[in-house]
Amino acid sequence: MGSPVSVVTAEMVIQRLEEKVLGTYTNPPPFWFRYVDDTMTSLHKDEKNNFLEHLNQQNPSNQFTIEPELNGKIA
Repeated sequence: MGSPVSVVTAEMVIQRLEEKVLGTYTNPPPFWFRYVDDTMTSLHKDEKNNFLEHLNQQNPSNQFTIEPELNGKIA
């Protein structure tokens, strides 16, 4: 079992990452929802790869992926 402090530390790291990413991207998404290790946002299809690259450049230890909808549903 991990340290009780690790949850708080992880939350702080991700919050700081989100603030940096959303504050420095030229065309940030209209919304950004996160629950534990899942994030939901909306981007124009032409913008998604640029945003993902920007997101993943911030911290090599935290790499995000895109999980597209299938048959009109998200997994």
